[in-house]
Amino acid sequence: MALKFRCRECGEYITTKFLKAGEVAKCRNCGAENVVPENALRTDEEPKGITPTGAKPEMVEKTKGNVRPVESVIGLSIITLSIYFWVYLFKTLREMKNTFTFDAQETNPDRLRPVLIVWLVVTIVIVITGFITGVAIGYSPQLFGYAPKTMGFYIWEVISTIISTALFIAFWSSFVKLIEVCQKKGRMVPLNRTPFWTLIAISAVSDFAAAIGVTSRAYLILVIVVSLVVSLVLLYLTVEQVNRIWTESRGVGGT
Repeated sequence: MALKFRCRECGEYITTKFLKAGEVAKCRNCGAENVVPENALRTDEEPKGITPTGAKPEMVEKTKGNVRPVESVIGLSIITLSIYFWVYLFKTLREMKNTFTFDAQETNPDRLRPVLIVWLVVTIVIVITGFITGVAIGYSPQLFGYAPKTMGFYIWEVISTIISTALFIAFWSSFVKLIEVCQKKGRMVPLNRTPFWTLIAISAVSDFAAAIGVTSRAYLILVIVVSLVVSLVLLYLTVEQVNRIWTESRGVGGT
């Protein structure tokens, strides 16, 4: 029975028949040295793409992500109007993939990246379309003022919010689980999910309320403020937990 796992550098599958968990092998695809993880899959496939080395597990270079100051991530996200927020998420997914070895059944960066891309594209489309449509048929000239909405604009606003909120929940629920998985692989105490789920719920309800119930300038400003505060706190907690992974994790490749 052989053991099968992904290379921590190139992501290609490595299969070995003679090495055991904890021993070191070199990937023939990229040359990276890997520690065979405890959670390697058992398979009947013939070994390929692996070369035993004499290195000890503790001698294998550890790949870890960059620790980024919380205030810098939040500040750059505000200055760039949330552009850096998206950049940070993509960078974090890439660093997690390069650092840990994931089972096919586990929540992993490869599963989350498509959801993040779709969420980003949908968000951009909704913002642009909403602005154009709102200026054309929905908004009055005053800042944060509303003219009566047409039924078509109202329906579009509700549907687009439902789609965006569903993607928001799908990504963040999986991303929180991914952080927890990485912390377990790094032999850390997993995070407490309660604060994350509370913020995710508040943000989702706030966004949906803005789509179906904005009737005054004061209410709109309140919803915007709540949404911004919740987003910043969620980002703060996320950066803190991700930094914990890079500073406190022990072992290589999720062993």
